[in-house]
Amino acid sequence: MYSSVWTKWNSLRAWAGRKALLGLMMVTVCTAGPVWAQPQPDCNTNGVPDAMDIAGVGSDDCNNNAVPDECDLQVAEVGGTSADCNGDGVPDECQLAGNDCNANGVQDECDLAGAPADDCDTNSVLDVCELASGDCDADGILDLCEYTDCNANATFDGCEIAEGDSQDCNANDYPDECDLLGGTSADCNANSQLDECESAIGASDDCNSDGVPDECQFVDCAPTPAEPNVVVNLNGGIEAPGGTRVTFAHVTEAGSTRVVNSNSGPVVPAFVLGSPDTYYDVATTAQFDGTVTVCFNYADVSYDYGESALQLRHYEGRGVGACHHDVSRSGRGHHLRSG
Repeated sequence: MYSSVWTKWNSLRAWAGRKALLGLMMVTVCTAGPVWAQPQPDCNTNGVPDAMDIAGVGSDDCNNNAVPDECDLQVAEVGGTSADCNGDGVPDECQLAGNDCNANGVQDECDLAGAPADDCDTNSVLDVCELASGDCDADGILDLCEYTDCNANATFDGCEIAEGDSQDCNANDYPDECDLLGGTSADCNANSQLDECESAIGASDDCNSDGVPDECQFVDCAPTPAEPNVVVNLNGGIEAPGGTRVTFAHVTEAGSTRVVNSNSGPVVPAFVLGSPDTYYDVATTAQFDGTVTVCFNYADVSYDYGESALQLRHYEGRGVGACHHDVSRSGRGHHLRSG
């Protein structure tokens, strides 16, 4: 039986750079049945096998995967395997050389288009690719995009801290001297250290953990053991002006007791305070049963009325229901009040 089929004949390459010529020839073969040529892929359905498209002038194959680029760019449902983030008709993977500084497989221009904030200095270069030479404090932000120079020494504050030229004990990204100049931190003892950092660095005690060195306020703390009839003397006890004594009937769990003497506190209606106004803030972390008695030496405070008119008033409650109660006890001594 005779059957006709088409088959390729050898490609001929023209001289002087002319395109390859392809031809077909008719052959006749003797066979017992029909012979069919094996179908060739034609992903773009242009009637020309993909290999011939690529070998000729019909299609590019920039990624050398034997598939025309336009087919790589088809949607995934149709078999596409490549992206084209900038819509220029070229698979992204073919344009990454010199255009993917962060090595994430996406062209830099597409990274920038999707997240403009990633180019804080608007120089068309991803910030992450400039950090090696422009992020002295290693915080992931270009120095010139967060530039501050609070002490006017022509050096970025972050670099001063990172290089150890300035301290930042409270970790707020500003040199400590600028916190002091700006009034955001205090230095009550004038030692050029931020008060809130002195305890942490061992420069001062802060027994009540209020961020103020003990030497800058009338404060004292003392251990309170677990036993009956515990007496805690603070600021010299009742023998010293401004001193305090706290007596516990029974401490069930040890802790610490402290007192802070200050000139400010809740208003006491219908009463006249001494000179200066004096408040005592007493607190303990110890657990206790029974009564607690406190005594204060007020020899450092003057009053316009006699001692017999003095009252020791305890501020109780919170909010609108809070009030002062007279807790004065009998047996007052000279310049002493207990309650």
